[in-house]
Amino acid sequence: MECLVSHLREAVDDLQLIDVDGLCDEDLSGLLVDLHTQSARLDAVRVELTGAWDARRAWSTDGAKSAAAWLAHRTHQPRGP
Repeated sequence: MECLVSHLREAVDDLQLIDVDGLCDEDLSGLLVDLHTQSARLDAVRVELTGAWDARRAWSTDGAKSAAAWLAHRTHQPRGP
């Protein structure tokens, strides 16, 4: 599974290198649509995995009090409402 995430990480790294100013409007528009489409697909996978992870209470194995607390700590993101 790490290999899959590694490929995703590399793809995002490549996307960050795009010279946006060098794209014509048509290419920029196409890229934007493609990115929104792939982002929605990635969100769907993330939601499915999160549901399975939460149902197993995998977050509790290291003493976390909640899934939200575990995720906030591990991802350095603010805790959701």
